[in-house]
Amino acid sequence: MHKLRTALTAFVLIIGIFSLIFLFGMGRGLSNGSMEVFGKFAKNTMFVWAQRTTIAHKGLPTGRIASLTTQDAEAIRQNFPEVEYMSPRIQLGATQVIAGDNNGSFEVRGETPDLQHILPIEMEEGRYINQSDIKERRKVCVIGVEARDILFKGNPEEAIGAYIKVRGVFFQVIGVQASVQTGDNGRNDDMAVIMPLSTGQVVFNQIDRVHYFTIACYDEINSNEVEARIKRMLRDRHDIHPNDRMGINSFNLSNQVKKFTGLFAAIDGFILFVGLGFIIAGIAGIVNIMLIVVKERTREIGIRKSIGATSGSIMRMILIESIIITTISTYIGMVLGVATLALFDYIIRTFEVESIFFSNPEVNFRLVFIAMFLMITFGALAGALPAYRAAQINPVEALADE
Repeated sequence: MHKLRTALTAFVLIIGIFSLIFLFGMGRGLSNGSMEVFGKFAKNTMFVWAQRTTIAHKGLPTGRIASLTTQDAEAIRQNFPEVEYMSPRIQLGATQVIAGDNNGSFEVRGETPDLQHILPIEMEEGRYINQSDIKERRKVCVIGVEARDILFKGNPEEAIGAYIKVRGVFFQVIGVQASVQTGDNGRNDDMAVIMPLSTGQVVFNQIDRVHYFTIACYDEINSNEVEARIKRMLRDRHDIHPNDRMGINSFNLSNQVKKFTGLFAAIDGFILFVGLGFIIAGIAGIVNIMLIVVKERTREIGIRKSIGATSGSIMRMILIESIIITTISTYIGMVLGVATLALFDYIIRTFEVESIFFSNPEVNFRLVFIAMFLMITFGALAGALPAYRAAQINPVEALADE
């Protein structure tokens, strides 16, 4: 019975340290996956656009949409030194694009070079749009990898330098981009045709037109405050009521990052609470087991003391047993936790399981060693009371014990 109780107590300790390591590792996987997505964007990124007004202002009715322009972009650059990068964009929507005998419907956009510093863009071939393309309004474009595979079916290596037709106008392909995003956003980028903003504005009768701004502030800047001021300025420039929150709208990525950071901190706290619950249960079990051990070995302890064993040696014997149980259980739990996480990571990599919000479940070895140290320390403390009781046993009474 004593052996069964010891095994059950050790099992609780093993489950405790295993749960702490495994759950923290999985939590890190969720955190890494989510923050990896955000991390590919510039910090303090925001998107600002116009939509239908809801408040009449200066004799203008509700329901109108302000026409943002390149002059607005210049005003932002001049009045907001906190802005590190800004890329105005026009969107022509789903457009028929032709390359030789191949064709397809793709999202056609006009961009500026700053975008590659804000959003996650990787060039698979060629180059991205540069400032000379903007200044000279060159009829060049960058296409996504999926757009390349469709338009240059069978000969993707011939894409660079080739010409495609967009609404009857020929553009030379100068680069192929591969999105580092996953999901719909990644697919949209891989199916996009991107041209210089200035070229798109002139060729497709969008003179000075901007559909929305992609803006990145410097890292140390409070982007929420800048966002509010930019929207205030745009409302004033386009005669939108100062209190009309819908007339100029925005999305601030840094707010989402903060929410996710807070969420994962809460998850870590919950995991720690659960793991500590198992550990405390195990420590309580050790106290109980060692008290039973002392009770069952009362006669043995009496014999030891009668032949000269000191109280200190008796205490050490009980403490060492308690520490051994804790140490072995903790080590087994640690090995199982680390091994399970490694196996999980191996399966993900081997089968190339793609997930937007999960990546690289990792072990914080500093946490592991701290947890092990605390477990062993608490194991020693858990054995202190039984050890003290053992040391106080009267050898005469112990020998008479049945």
